[in-house]
Amino acid sequence: MNEHSFIKSIHSKINTKVFVWKISDKFQGGVPDAYYSGPTGYMYVEYKYQPKLPTKQETKVKINLSELQRLWLARAKSHNHLAYIALGSPAGVYVTEDDREAWISHKDLLKKSMSKESFINGVNNVCLHKQKKLL
Repeated sequence: MNEHSFIKSIHSKINTKVFVWKISDKFQGGVPDAYYSGPTGYMYVEYKYQPKLPTKQETKVKINLSELQRLWLARAKSHNHLAYIALGSPAGVYVTEDDREAWISHKDLLKKSMSKESFINGVNNVCLHKQKKLL
């Protein structure tokens, strides 16, 4: 699996009542990968995918965002918008609001990741059921 197929696997399971926009902006750098909205909320998500995890628990896994992506997410949050980084891996989906987070240990990634289904339910709940945040 790669980032594209990871995003596609999530979008195919989002409730059809949620507006899903896979953003592809060739003119403005740093724009997040996706925007989701519904009657009760909306959010931006920058996706990354790590196809293989290190063998040692202490090894750090890079959250590979560009500076423009980090700035875009920080600006969105400063405007009180929900903006997340979702790092997919064989362990599940690690979600953070911290646009400055550059690394996570393999051990913490395993501990803090949620299933893809839980992530999808979180998106649906924010957009359709008045849940205030994804996390």
